[in-house]
Amino acid sequence: MKLVVISVGFEYEDLIEAIIDRHDVEHYLVYPRIDGRDSDGYHEGTQVHPGNLSAIHVRLADDAVQPLLDDLEHWRREKIAHHHLEAIVLNIEGWIGPTQNNAAP
Repeated sequence: MKLVVISVGFEYEDLIEAIIDRHDVEHYLVYPRIDGRDSDGYHEGTQVHPGNLSAIHVRLADDAVQPLLDDLEHWRREKIAHHHLEAIVLNIEGWIGPTQNNAAP
């Protein structure tokens, strides 16, 4: 099980969620409109970057990670304005929560 942490300009959040929805994603969380500094060094409140970022945490099976990363990278390369997208993959060493096998009815 992996956790993919994505940061992207909040105005692109819906587009990234659409990409995520095309994959075998078991669970994801969206933290909309958060303060931060993107990978280009821009931060909320500057003239160049007056908006906010969104953070998206995606939990998925190990074999589903690369196809998701491939689609995110494809989107990132489509336009210069998308280059700020960043995705980090982390191992999940422990987890408490429902699974498909033991979810409550």
